Amino acid sequence: MFAFFCQQSRLRHCGSVGISATTHLGFLPKLQITIPIKFFSSKKTSTPPTTKNEIECFTVSHLVNSCGLSPEIANSISHKVHFRTSDGPDSVLSFFRDRLSRTEVADLVASAPFLLRYSLKNRLILALDFIKSVVLLDKRGVFALMLRPRFFWIHVDKNAIPNVALLGELGVPQSCISLLVSGNPSVVAGNKDKFNLCARKAIEMGFDPSKVTFVDAICVFFGMSTAVWERKVEVYKRWGLSDDDTHWAFKKFPRCMILSEKKITSGMDFLVNEIGFEPITVVRTPKTLGYSLEKRIIPRCSVIRDLSLNGLIKKEKGLSAILSTSEERFLDAFVTKYQDQVPQLLNVYQKKTDVLELGIGNEGTP
Repeated sequence: MFAFFCQQSRLRHCGSVGISATTHLGFLPKLQITIPIKFFSSKKTSTPPTTKNEIECFTVSHLVNSCGLSPEIANSISHKVHFRTSDGPDSVLSFFRDRLSRTEVADLVASAPFLLRYSLKNRLILALDFIKSVVLLDKRGVFALMLRPRFFWIHVDKNAIPNVALLGELGVPQSCISLLVSGNPSVVAGNKDKFNLCARKAIEMGFDPSKVTFVDAICVFFGMSTAVWERKVEVYKRWGLSDDDTHWAFKKFPRCMILSEKKITSGMDFLVNEIGFEPITVVRTPKTLGYSLEKRIIPRCSVIRDLSLNGLIKKEKGLSAILSTSEERFLDAFVTKYQDQVPQLLNVYQKKTDVLELGIGNEGTP
């Protein structure tokens, strides 16, 4: 209640009445509360705001009246963007309204209000044209990417075009370029000199430009300092792994070097100390450490351990067969098949609380 009236007090500086909102306060009846935010009209004939308060009020008013945001959201994001006239924001909004629904436009502005400050011609249209030219997606897919505001951070002429041109010169296929742009736009739009150095470093380390691991390696180098790299190498060394072992794992799965120290240590601890794999076996299948410990590694390896203890699996299964196969295939091959012999197997697989007993974190992806 106190916070609500504080917000009302702040908005009251904006002058005349603009929007009515309904609130329900516990046992009290529903109240019609007028939020006075429409200080300036969005018409071009209005006198432009000059003072700080006037500019803030004009911004909030426009976010509500033209963008479709609620007064509360408009007020909360108004400190991120300010404008004195509606010309620029309206042209940007028109651009998005032609391609997205009203709700999608409101959600996009709410998550990235700075878009309203961008030049339509020199930033947004260039970014969209660039994305359409390099991303292998249909019209619907491109529009879906538009809902991810980071795509409009792209400085096309300055960095993105030279960087993509370099990839083409090195023989990187269009499919890999598409994956890079759609997955890591901040990298492809990053400083072109730094991008060039990262690409050359990947080549020197033996990465094949025709493979997707090449662009993955560029992303790792681009976002990682030498100090951080050396610290990750030391984490792997604690498990008796050599520089060559780590280098081999990086070439096979570059993202193994951007995993957190906690995730690497937790995964190795469980697989080596609880399940019995050799450290070298784990890093020879480096993608293993990228999986979710709680959702995939522990449940699946626990099933394999039970099957081995019951003598139902005669020889050790490889980590790739255990962890990389689909959910359906794993259930068919290792759970359903043996459920008569080991009735508790499904419970072992579905039980997620083992992670708490082992004191292991739950970082990662499924």
